[in-house]
Amino acid sequence: MAAALRDLTQLGAEFALLAKQSGRVLRQLWAAILGLMLLGWSAQQLSVMLSAELISTAPWLVIAVLAAGVVAQLACVLAVLRLAGVRLGLPSMLTWSSEAGLQDQRDTSLVNLLTITLLPFLGMYAAFGYVQTYAAEVSILDAYRDGNPDLISALNPNTNTATLYLMSAIIIGGFAFKRLSDLWERHTHFPRVVGMIKIYVEAAVLIAVLLGGFRIFSDLKMWLMGTNLYAWRDHAVQWAAGLLHLDLPVVLVTIWNFLVSVAWPFVAVGIARPLLWLVMAGLVFGSKVLSLADLWQLGAPQIEANNRRQRALAKLRADTAAARGVRQIALKTQTVVLQDFDDTVLPALHSLRLIARSGWPFIGAYLIAFTLLDLAGNQLDVWTDRLLGGHSIDFWIQISPALGFVNQVVVMGITWVLLSAAYTRVLSISTDQDDPAATPVLAHQTGRLSPVRANRFTLVPALAIAVVVALVVGGARSLPTTAGEDVKSAGIMAATWIHEQRVVVDNPRLAKSVVELWKPETTDLIFVVATVGVYSPGPHPETLSVELVSGKRTYLPWNRSNAPAARPGFMAIEDRVFEVDPADITADARLKITPVDRRGLIAYHQTLEVGLNLTPKQLASPLPKTDLVYGEVAK
Repeated sequence: MAAALRDLTQLGAEFALLAKQSGRVLRQLWAAILGLMLLGWSAQQLSVMLSAELISTAPWLVIAVLAAGVVAQLACVLAVLRLAGVRLGLPSMLTWSSEAGLQDQRDTSLVNLLTITLLPFLGMYAAFGYVQTYAAEVSILDAYRDGNPDLISALNPNTNTATLYLMSAIIIGGFAFKRLSDLWERHTHFPRVVGMIKIYVEAAVLIAVLLGGFRIFSDLKMWLMGTNLYAWRDHAVQWAAGLLHLDLPVVLVTIWNFLVSVAWPFVAVGIARPLLWLVMAGLVFGSKVLSLADLWQLGAPQIEANNRRQRALAKLRADTAAARGVRQIALKTQTVVLQDFDDTVLPALHSLRLIARSGWPFIGAYLIAFTLLDLAGNQLDVWTDRLLGGHSIDFWIQISPALGFVNQVVVMGITWVLLSAAYTRVLSISTDQDDPAATPVLAHQTGRLSPVRANRFTLVPALAIAVVVALVVGGARSLPTTAGEDVKSAGIMAATWIHEQRVVVDNPRLAKSVVELWKPETTDLIFVVATVGVYSPGPHPETLSVELVSGKRTYLPWNRSNAPAARPGFMAIEDRVFEVDPADITADARLKITPVDRRGLIAYHQTLEVGLNLTPKQLASPLPKTDLVYGEVAK
């Protein structure tokens, strides 16, 4: 218990240290950070708006435009991370590599950092929905303007052979260009220019894969599902179920549903996402790691080979120096093939190892800090929508840039500063553990870590911290991430505005038969009939859907699905008929009237609910028949 209490106390101290140092950097650099984030966000917004203009005429140019916006945004993010890292004193811990006794002389220019971080940055953007959000914004703007969102369909390689060939050519050509550009960059007098071209081409290829290229792989999966491979899998499941005497398919479905709906969102969004962003920060700052090429091509070791690992490394270096012929070709080929592994995967794995060695208190404090900041951004969006209230899509299209500014500029700027402080703390803990004579840049005022190593696994403290983190992350995920519905309630004959239209409901009644255009219709259940009137003063009225809701049951109209549409200056009046189970004739029965944008766009809109004041007693004497009303009156 004492160990758990000590680690929980250290958890609080780590959280306070992250909050204090992040606040200090924000207080000192808020103007520069805000300017950089605003610049990157503006570039991304400009690329989205320009892409919306190009969809109908040149959809393939959307890839190039979105790639430019993403690269510009990434450049600004890297600048914020480096700026915050310098202010925290992080570069002083990256001047020496303790792993081989060699100075860290890697290229830390913005162009090289963009090259290293572009792939994981876009990969994480795609995994967590950011790139899909950009594509959705483009489609929404295009649909708002032309009423035909066709970005995804225009870049779908499965629609026709020409699109498939062009998409494949972009992906394969981009990979080939990247390899050739590496050679070009080494022999040109303008390596920075070539580097920027290479970054842009790689971004365009990744955007192409995310927007349409993935459909090639999805089609391959669908083809595999139609082969005998999946049939063999089903037979194996049935055979195993017979041995275990269980309804194995049901068990597997239950386990799968739990993993997809509960476990995976908690682990992927609540735990993996913050850690992956911190790993990406390690790619930006550097993590004092030698590449595979370094291990093979360095000269004689600077330290004496006293153990098996050092002797093996010395032998590799000696063999490399004497390599000729086929072995020399193999080594050069390895350098080309494994370059991406050296630049991205190996440093990322090393960063992850450093984070894991930082100890349970730090990891728990960082996860809590990231979760609370992410929660603040989500709740800011939710409550902004609620305070503004429901509106038509026109309103949200016009105000969208202002809403995006608060979250994508302010909240994300604070997030990058938190990542800088967290990775500085990671390196400080690593320095504290590996070199007792060194002075960590970011340390507690009380001194060093406790004599117990921070990465030593002790069950009780680890469980205590895991419970605290699970409660915070789980609690944050349980809160709503959308504003829900802006519901307005009204009674019979109470005219109510929904956006730009005035709606009134009158004369709810029960009937066994209805007459429409002299044609009677009967039912074995019960008809609920209500008169709906809509007044539209504007030239472009929204379409309103009408439903009858009672408890958990929802009924669509039996005759027409939408409310009547009125010409400007007129009120349209029509009866809506619902064929309802008599058990649902309760005091809870109500009409739900919701705007439906003709272009299929989604927004936080108003919904009107009108209580029908129906009672079970009315079932005893329903109308034998009722004539349906249709008409239009001037207002």
